[in-house]
Order: sequence, then structure tokens, then C-alpha cells
Amino acid sequence: MMNDLYKTILDQHNTLIAGTVGSGKTTMENGLIYTLLRDPVRADSVFFLIDPKQFELRHFRKSPRCRGYADTPESALEILDIVEGLRQARSNWMKNHELRKYDGSTVYLFIDELADLMTGNRKYSADFCEKLAKIMQLGRALKIKVIALTQQPRREVTPARLQVNFTCNV
Repeated sequence: MMNDLYKTILDQHNTLIAGTVGSGKTTMENGLIYTLLRDPVRADSVFFLIDPKQFELRHFRKSPRCRGYADTPESALEILDIVEGLRQARSNWMKNHELRKYDGSTVYLFIDELADLMTGNRKYSADFCEKLAKIMQLGRALKIKVIALTQQPRREVTPARLQVNFTCNV
């Protein structure tokens, strides 16, 4: 039954998982990644990990399907640049082939603690928000999905331009 829940969440465009300390956010995130790794329907899917706490997702970084791991704000921006590059390449491919929907593998971007990345240095937070919002807005048709966790789903921490792009809230 829990596996069905994880599969349903993985099928959403962009998901925000919110809760207090100890509420099970990380357990759910681990379940999602394990389901992603074991589900034959998602065998060609890949993922990127942003782990500002530096230990929640570390054990997944050596998976052959993990295409990038970030544990600092600077490396998180680099991951967003890589994912944005994938988004642009997929978009160009679709334009060149006159397609409306991308039919290739799904890319997942897991962000362990969004609030940690949004409440630091203002310039960094603004850059992170801008890049993430663009990926979330334009990545839907391109099979690029964001799954973010936060203890603080408030607008002061998670701006409206991000919140409107989370089509699923847990």
C-alpha cells in the first residue's frame, strides 16, 4: 500500500512535502527514491540530489542513476544549472521534431530541505529561486520533476512563484 503512495507521488509533476521535525519527511523521501530505484516502470529514470544537511541523501549519491549530488549552496546552484541544461536540450529536441510532449526518461530533482536554501544569503536565495522556478514551470512537459521537502511551507520561506508550481502537497 505504501509503495502505491510512493508511485502516485512519483507520477506528480512537482511535489512539496512539508512537516515538522520528526514527522517522517525524510522517511517518505527515502521511500520515494527506493521505489524509483526498484520500480521497473521507472528503470530509465535518473535523479539529482540536493542535500544541504549533508547526510540525508548521501547514501544515494553513488547510485548509477544519480547524475549529481550537492551538499553546499554553491553546488546546489550547479545542480540546478545542469538540470536547466537538460531542460533546454529536451525543449530544443521537441521543437526540432515538432512534438508537444517529451517521451524519454524522467528526471527527478530531490531537494531535502528547501527552507535551508531559501533563507540564507539573499543573492544566493534569489538565484536559487529563479532557477528552480524556471525548471518547475517549463520542465513539466519535459518529464523533469521536482520533489522538495521543507519544515517551513510559509510564503516567507517558499515564495509564491515556487508554491504555485507544486502540483502536489503532502
